[in-house]
Amino acid sequence: MKSINTLIIILILSAISNSLLAQNLHVYVEKKDSSEYSDMGYLVELDGELSHHALDDIQDEEQILKKLAEHVREHKNGNILFYIHGMLAHTKWYQKMVHNKLNQGLYTDSLNKVNIIISLVWHGTMDYPQNYVDAYQIGESYFSFIEKAQAITKKHDKEREINFIMHSMGSRAFQGIYDKYINSTEKDWKAENLLFVASDAPDDCFYKEGVFSAIDSFANNIVVYKNVHDFTLGISRGINEQDRIGLSGISDMSKVSKAISVVDVSILNDNDGMMKLTGHRYLFESPSVRKDILKVLNLNIATSLDRNLVKDSVIMRTYTLK
Repeated sequence: MKSINTLIIILILSAISNSLLAQNLHVYVEKKDSSEYSDMGYLVELDGELSHHALDDIQDEEQILKKLAEHVREHKNGNILFYIHGMLAHTKWYQKMVHNKLNQGLYTDSLNKVNIIISLVWHGTMDYPQNYVDAYQIGESYFSFIEKAQAITKKHDKEREINFIMHSMGSRAFQGIYDKYINSTEKDWKAENLLFVASDAPDDCFYKEGVFSAIDSFANNIVVYKNVHDFTLGISRGINEQDRIGLSGISDMSKVSKAISVVDVSILNDNDGMMKLTGHRYLFESPSVRKDILKVLNLNIATSLDRNLVKDSVIMRTYTLK
């Protein structure tokens, strides 16, 4: 009898443990080009660390969407975050590092109301110009999957919110998604938050003739994080012969939608990673930035009075994160 009771206790504890770990659903879908998936699966937590668990059939999009539907039905929460990484960040070890960092003070925080994280993975090389072409095309090809995923979350949670975080050249992949959305005839969803972090988008992208000129048709709230010490984007500026919003922000905020704000992280010095000297990876290496992103995603920028922001009196809707 004692052994049976012990077994029951173990099973109960195991069920509780599995339930706690299942609060956040981490899905990744991966493409080397715009034609087909190269890998897809889940990030599974074991001993506090996330690791990849690939599906046997890499083309089984239906299985991913089925898992998504089951998760929303179980947790009654369809709030979803699409994460798009930058150039050369497609490798498994890098993805694992980034999401383990974002797990600290963001995904697992008690205030977090986004419990579905989907990584849209695209492959890159050292060829910057070709990456710029490939990222856009792969982004376009992801639009169909995003449409299906959002429809599932809406079916089971009518009040759900959709969010996007784009790091570095991830904004170029997002441009492919954005163009598909803007050119679609029926738009039955709209994102709540878009976060451009260390973005490699051109500095005029939100202006009238820019690539994201109708961004407020896509989302209610758009936040641009910039760092004037971003060495990586400094190189990009030289290659493109044009400034980047993640480096210098938006010089004339009167020319862009009022839904857009800029957060300057240049004075921060709390990156806890090996590459902090590049000033480019603060999205996941800076606890202050992770904390601010948590508040943007979960409290709304208009009502988050406790954010550690100082308003810049020179440029409207531009703030310094201290």
